Amino acid sequence: MINNQSYLGSTLKFPIVIDSYGKPAVVVGKDCVFQSCLEYLNIQINETYFLRDLGTRLGEGLFEPNDQTNESATYAFIRDTLTTWEKRVTFVDAKFTYPAPDSCVVKVYIKILNSNEIDSFVYPFYTKLKY
Repeated sequence: MINNQSYLGSTLKFPIVIDSYGKPAVVVGKDCVFQSCLEYLNIQINETYFLRDLGTRLGEGLFEPNDQTNESATYAFIRDTLTTWEKRVTFVDAKFTYPAPDSCVVKVYIKILNSNEIDSFVYPFYTKLKY
C-alpha cells in the first residue's frame, strides 16, 4: 500500500483491527501523522515507563470549568506537546467549540512539514467523565 504520502510513515491502526486475511490494519501518510498526534495528546506525563517526559499535561484541566484560563492552558499544553514530540508537523492553531457545558471540542490545525499543507484533526476534551 504505497501512495504519494508514504514518506510520512506507516504504523498499525489503533485500536488494532484485524482484516479478513488475519493481518493487522496499517495506516499510511496523513492518517499516520494524525494518529500519532492523538496518541501524544492521550498520554499523560509520567505514564510511560522509559520516557517519563512523553505526553501532555491535558489531564490537569479535566475537572476545571470551561473558561478562558482553562482554554489558554489547554492551548498551551497541545502546542507544547505537538512541538516537542511530533517532528513531522508544525502546530498552527487550535479552535475551541463548546457543544455542551461540560465538554469542549478542540480542532487542532497542523502543517505537515514536507508537504506544506495545513490540515486539522479534532480532539474531544471533557471536563467531566463520560460513560
